[in-house]
Amino acid sequence: MRPDAAVRQMEYVIAAELDSGEWGHWDEQLYGDAFDTLAEEGSSEQMTDLIARLRADVTAGSRPGPEEVERHTRHVLDGRPLTDGGEK
Repeated sequence: MRPDAAVRQMEYVIAAELDSGEWGHWDEQLYGDAFDTLAEEGSSEQMTDLIARLRADVTAGSRPGPEEVERHTRHVLDGRPLTDGGEK
């Protein structure tokens, strides 16, 4: 999967899950950076995993901010499950 295709997937997720359906330059940049990182350092499967993780947040009513997106991206790349924020 290409990073731009992954960004479009996130646009569809947000439009489908959130009442506002708002999508802007901020979103495109935020998610684009994460998927660019995965394209350089990871794989298409990891992009799909990141989409699933972010979708879970959006479905739960949370719109992931920069810190959450970065945290999810790092965990996908590291292959570690999310924890309560303790030491790695």
